[in-house]
Amino acid sequence: MMRLALTFLTLAACAGSSPTPSRPRPAELAAEFAAAASAHDAHAAAALFAPDASVSLVEGAELHGRVATEAALADLLARFSVARVAIGRQWLAGDALVIELVLTGMRANRPVGVAAAAVVALDRSGQIASVRLFVDIPTLVGQIDPARLPDGARTRAPLSGPPAGTAIATTTGSPTEAANLASANASWAGLDAHDPGKVLAAAAPDYIYDDFAGPAPLDQAGTRALLERWLGMVPDFRIAAEPTHFAAGDDVITESVEQMTFRGKAITLRGLDIKHFERGRVTREWQYANGAGSLAALLGIELVVP
Repeated sequence: MMRLALTFLTLAACAGSSPTPSRPRPAELAAEFAAAASAHDAHAAAALFAPDASVSLVEGAELHGRVATEAALADLLARFSVARVAIGRQWLAGDALVIELVLTGMRANRPVGVAAAAVVALDRSGQIASVRLFVDIPTLVGQIDPARLPDGARTRAPLSGPPAGTAIATTTGSPTEAANLASANASWAGLDAHDPGKVLAAAAPDYIYDDFAGPAPLDQAGTRALLERWLGMVPDFRIAAEPTHFAAGDDVITESVEQMTFRGKAITLRGLDIKHFERGRVTREWQYANGAGSLAALLGIELVVP
């Protein structure tokens, strides 16, 4: 959501089948993947994937099959010394599994620490059938070699671990979850209607918006100001699709597809949004996306990890 606003304002200034209660391996599987990746064992990590698994970096590369996945993992892990993968929060629903993770390590004598989120589907045997990974490549590139980014762009300082804990939430269909989901739906409808007041209607006074593609979190006033400026710049903005949308515990997860025109160019961008509720009010909101897509579409800048 607002991550896109940060991208545009910077430029202006300068899934498949999934786990069910009968095959409940997601938490253990995430831990196994983190352990294998942290040991730089791409073969063991890839063994958790189905032979015909699909893996996509949102606004980036796509992999098909376990063999290609293993090769890509081996290449990624070889780029970093002391690379580690830590699992953050996890959310499970009848047709969705969302996992936070953090990659840390050293590259070119510089510390790296980026947060990511994955929408995962498991097959009937409990192997990974598909993954859609949301990670901001400009942040990773900026931590390694800031000169590769557009002038004036700022990236987040390296993270050292999961930024919001490691809790696991499973959807239960409770009245509280239903109320939180309805509130989130109203917020997204407000965004589609270009109404910042409705977007933030359920925000608590101490609300914080934390976009992992941005340099720092924003409070409610800063978030509203950002929204107002952004919507003024993309008057044809619309929510095109919400393929994943569910409540689990005190959180609501939304995977959105957004379309707009900016500087005469048609843009389609995807993001994963997490709203945290307390007593019916949104106190924290986190956003995962990949700004590489907007840089490529608007400026023709193709970013790859150095």
